[in-house]
Amino acid sequence: MLARRMHTCEWWDLERRGFTVYASAFCEDELTEGTYPRQDDCLRMVRRLRFLPATSKVHELREAIVESRLIPATKAGDAAHLAISAIHQVDYLLTWNYAHMANPVTQQQFEELCREWDLDPPLLMSPEMIPQVRFGKSIRRKR
Repeated sequence: MLARRMHTCEWWDLERRGFTVYASAFCEDELTEGTYPRQDDCLRMVRRLRFLPATSKVHELREAIVESRLIPATKAGDAAHLAISAIHQVDYLLTWNYAHMANPVTQQQFEELCREWDLDPPLLMSPEMIPQVRFGKSIRRKR
């Protein structure tokens, strides 16, 4: 956990400026669950970001993700993160969730589902995997 926190802080401090960073109400809801150290700091940080709207298309795709069993029904929040990022054409979905999101199996299945919806899925990545900004230019995906 300490290494993950350090990678995240390093990315946030050094690389974030090269990207447009978004959040959603789904992310805020997830951060309010339970109690953990620095929770208030996390909430303040995410609330400063621009939120992507949870449109009806987002909700429809979230349901399709759960129905396809790409994400377990008990993890509807993870399905919501996938849906909102695909509907809003986000390039990268940053997560430490290797179980349901940042792994090659989920990436491939999500790409297949998104093709059915005529969407380009984001790359599902942890902060340590995301391309770094070089020479003042952000690294954008070519679609």
